[in-house]
Order: sequence, then structure tokens, then C-alpha cells
Amino acid sequence: MNIHDVESTTNGLTGNINNIQLIIRQIQSNLNARVQLKLSLKEIKFYNIARQEIENIIKPYADAQIAIGRNNNIIVHSSIYEEINNRVQDLLENTNQNQLISFSSCGNDICVPNITSISSIKNKQDQYLCYCSGCVQQLLENQLKEVKIQVKLGDGEENIGKFISFFFDNDQLRDIAFKILQKTSETVARYNKDFKFCGICNQLAQKCGTPGVDALLYQCVTCNHKWCSDCGEWHRPGIQCNQLPPGMQRCTGCRVPTEKNGGCNHMTCSRCGTHWQWAGY
Repeated sequence: MNIHDVESTTNGLTGNINNIQLIIRQIQSNLNARVQLKLSLKEIKFYNIARQEIENIIKPYADAQIAIGRNNNIIVHSSIYEEINNRVQDLLENTNQNQLISFSSCGNDICVPNITSISSIKNKQDQYLCYCSGCVQQLLENQLKEVKIQVKLGDGEENIGKFISFFFDNDQLRDIAFKILQKTSETVARYNKDFKFCGICNQLAQKCGTPGVDALLYQCVTCNHKWCSDCGEWHRPGIQCNQLPPGMQRCTGCRVPTEKNGGCNHMTCSRCGTHWQWAGY
């Protein structure tokens, strides 16, 4: 499988539908896939520039987490990399040192003291990279605040379970891991018609019995609630769904009847949060 970039938002995984379905199949089948973090950290070498000059450059970014290493390097977040990089490059040109390194893995001198690491991830040069748990935690916490998570899935001999176990062995990362797995399960339900989320207890419900003529029927194994995927209510297989009155349409996510009383045609379901377009306009 080629490497794919996938974003995870409050609505689940987003991106090319074929890539998303491929990722879901990998997770469901527990294939030997390696997850590679797309760290939003970059390294800038400042060589023989005085440390005081570097501190003056990063002083305006006091709120950002910037690390100055012992090897004449600084590690910055990608969002401010270009600004700092340009200023450092100006100084380097004045000292005939214009070679810059754009990315590096973690090192003991530039990260937090916790050096527990994932050492089985390779870069494009087929070299093993080592990410410390502290930097991984900082990355994921920042991305969760931005309501998105960026990861890469690629070929490899390492099982995805080894990557997940890295999070569960760290108490501080465990909560983040649960949120990631929850979004994965929500995406599985969204793109797999065999499952839906129960509108009563919000647990995954599986398709039950023989599909009716007009809709699939679902039953929640937790609260035993049953409903039709078309009208959102329970009825026997083969029975025609009740017609909606004029001025109402069903949410494309949970199929609950929805009334439009003004505004634009972009709808947001108050029950399941699905965004959809009012049909016929």
C-alpha cells in the first residue's frame, strides 16, 4: 500500500474515500501495517551562530514550545518554522553557513527527559527514526486542540498493535489513544452499512434479520432498541415507511425527520451532528 495522509476531525476520518476504506480494512483485519507519525516538528541548524543571537530570534515566540539543543540546533513547530527559518538563514548567510536541515527525529538533548521511544519507524531513506513519548504526547495534544489528527499508514513488518501498545503503556497517553480509537470506530460505522450508532445509548448497533424492501433494520445489543435506517423508527421488514409531511426531510445520517424553517440549505442535525444539504434546492 502506498503511504496516505488522512485527517481525523470531530466527524471522523476525512480524505479520499478509497484511502479511508483501505485504512479501515487494515485495522479490521489487523494487517501488519506500521503507523508513522507525521510530526509537526522541524529542526534548524544554526552552526556557529552565537546562542545569544538565537535566543533573541525566538524571544518573540515565548508562548511556543521551542527547544535549543546542544548540537547547535533548534526544534520548532511547523506553524512558526518558516518565520524563524528565514531569520536564521539571514544570519547564516552572513557567516557563510547557509545549509539548513528541515526535519529530524527526537534526540535526548532536545526533548523532555522521558526517552521511551518508538524505534521501529523508518523514514524515506529507510533509516530508523526514534520519537520520544514526550514529543509524541505534545504533538497529539496540540492536534486534538485543533480538532484534527494527522497520521501516515505505510507498509512494514511491524504490527499496528505494537504502535498502539506504546500509548497504553504510558498513562498520560492512554486517554489520547482512546479518543483516537473512538474516532476510528465512528469512521468504521459511518462507511459500513452493517453498523450504525444507536440513537438511544450511542453504542454501535448491528444490522439484524433480513433487510426489508425499503430499508435495513438495526438492533442495538446494549439497549435492544430497533429502528429502520430510512425512517429512523421501528417497523416490520417489508412495511412501507411513513410518509413525511410537506416541508420535512430526513437527516442523511440518523434519518430523523427534520423541518427547515428558514436560513440557507446547509443543515446540521441536532441529534447526530451530520452536515447535509437540503434536497430540491
